[in-house]
Amino acid sequence: MSSPRFSRALFISVLLLVIIPLLILAGLMIGRFYLSSIDQANTSLQWQARNNAASLEQLLFKLEKNSQLLSSTKAITELPNKVVYSQFALVQLQEFVAQNPQIKASIVIDNQGFIVEGYPITSLNLNFKLTKSILDSAQTSTEQNTIQIIDNPQVTELLAPLQVKQNALLAITSTLLHEQDSLSEPIIKTGVLVSFVPLSEALKWLAIHNEQPVYQAGKQVQITAQGNILYSVGDAGDNGKLMGQASISNVFLQVSQPVYNSKLMKQKPPTPAL
Repeated sequence: MSSPRFSRALFISVLLLVIIPLLILAGLMIGRFYLSSIDQANTSLQWQARNNAASLEQLLFKLEKNSQLLSSTKAITELPNKVVYSQFALVQLQEFVAQNPQIKASIVIDNQGFIVEGYPITSLNLNFKLTKSILDSAQTSTEQNTIQIIDNPQVTELLAPLQVKQNALLAITSTLLHEQDSLSEPIIKTGVLVSFVPLSEALKWLAIHNEQPVYQAGKQVQITAQGNILYSVGDAGDNGKLMGQASISNVFLQVSQPVYNSKLMKQKPPTPAL
């Protein structure tokens, strides 16, 4: 007859042989479930980032096309060479800004970089260094329309409200093309139409037309332009695993101007060499 001590040892051994595999199996299932949850969360954030990027591109494309339509009117196209069109151009600029709420100012600059007309009147105070830089960047592009990111310290005269001074600014440019009766030079460039869109206004539009979820701690969505973070929502924490990122292709940075770090536009750290 077995002793109570032996029976108890046998019971414990059998119990351990049953429990340990179950614990291992449970641990594996929990780990797999955790990894699956991480993948699902990242997939959801990535979808949200791509959705936001697509929505912003849609808005910017619309504003770009509206700018191109305005730039093709006679009063705007010939304004740099004919001051007589100034009053007509001013009315068109005023209507253009009113019809496009995201655009806060619109100006016409000639081929030297000087402002010949603008709305609102505060836009006439923009310094020559800024307008010449925008002109040069637009002229180096092969496209008639460009969307440039402008550093905010140079546009404080234009964006007076304190709450928008720290935001990135987008400049939509449309080259002015004037057709003339000349076989040798049928089309000449008379200047550039520039429309300014504060990123804050674009984000307001995004929040209205593309519902934004409340991001919990450890989750983040970023939109980039040419490797630079245009804006970021949420906080992925130190591990940076729960993050969705998408890029906007129709926006470029001015190489002649520095990009300043801010809450809405900051430069990504360089990728370490492998």
